[in-house]
Amino acid sequence: MIKPLTGNWREEVALEEAKADRFRKRTLDGTGNWKKLQSKMAMCEEKVPRSYSEDGLLRFGDSISLMHCVSGEALACDPFDEALPNKFFTSGVEFDPLAQPKARTTFTIIRPPDRMMTPQDCSFNDDILHIGQSFLLRASESLVNNQNVSTEYMGLYLYLSSTKQNERHSTPVTNKQMVFISTECGADAVWTTAVPSQGRRNGALRLLNIGEPIRIDESYVVSHRQTNMYLTLDRTYCTRTEFGVESQCYADRSSACAKLGLMESERKGATTPYTLTKADPPKYSWSFITAEDKSWVIDTRTLPREATIDAISSQMREDIVSAGGFDALKKYIKDLENGQVIPGMLNVASFKAGLTDFLNEYQTLSSEHCNKLLDLVDRDGLGVIDYEEFVEFLH
Repeated sequence: MIKPLTGNWREEVALEEAKADRFRKRTLDGTGNWKKLQSKMAMCEEKVPRSYSEDGLLRFGDSISLMHCVSGEALACDPFDEALPNKFFTSGVEFDPLAQPKARTTFTIIRPPDRMMTPQDCSFNDDILHIGQSFLLRASESLVNNQNVSTEYMGLYLYLSSTKQNERHSTPVTNKQMVFISTECGADAVWTTAVPSQGRRNGALRLLNIGEPIRIDESYVVSHRQTNMYLTLDRTYCTRTEFGVESQCYADRSSACAKLGLMESERKGATTPYTLTKADPPKYSWSFITAEDKSWVIDTRTLPREATIDAISSQMREDIVSAGGFDALKKYIKDLENGQVIPGMLNVASFKAGLTDFLNEYQTLSSEHCNKLLDLVDRDGLGVIDYEEFVEFLH
């Protein structure tokens, strides 16, 4: 049916033509909703490699999936569904351990940086992951391979994280401790494992198993080291997304005996704080899933260069030289510093804005790479940077 034009019909025609032009432009440059959805599905559902274990043991660097023992679902992440700034939702999705692994349900086991390791972590001298040992779960590289960003470097890695529940950090509806993926590789991203407690039946065995290698044919509780909360899924609260029905993922409080019972048991010498625990509900148990087929180990992906500190520092030096050199940048930054309350110092945001304006079309690093670099330059954490500090870091 043809819409009749009334009143200022020329204006209506111009408006419809503008809408059509905007639609064609968004279709061509990939910013339309449908193109975004296609890009999201292709990235999250991409087939990725998963490690194969000959001896049934897990090692640092292995790519695995986490399967919930009760629901049979896999832990999944969605880097497009932002819960808070730079924090993205996780969930539980239907999972077939015999199927080719996908990007959003695959994680890599990473050793924590030295500053976050405990004395117990330092006592292990091999690459095998042990019960009670700290580790990080890094999301698949495919999820940070953003084709829409014009840079030859991979985006910042995403790590499974959690933080203490408060009015800002909690799950919708259930108000539980939120579990998310984040680019911040700090204490919130450190996890440990333990044998599920059966109360007094395996209290001593649970303690003695600390330090034993983790096996792929066993189930474990995955505990957030910072808050001592257990990773779990809840199928009672499900949401329907582009990927299907997904369960809510959160961290719940681990069980512990009452203080009076603990003191009395210790007085008798029957138990210790490590062996006297209540039985852990089955909903806290997880299995580490590795490849069933050796062919799944083969990586056929074409990924950008890894954004290591050395790599992005070197690229920043090249960009500065192309834009006029360090002397020109020094004069530009000094002009900005002279207008500050504290001469010679710029806050991180102002320094980044000035650096971006100076580099202009010569800037090849993305905004997130620049943020990472400047955060490392500000070693003392005061939120201010001067030019000399910046140059010293780059060299």
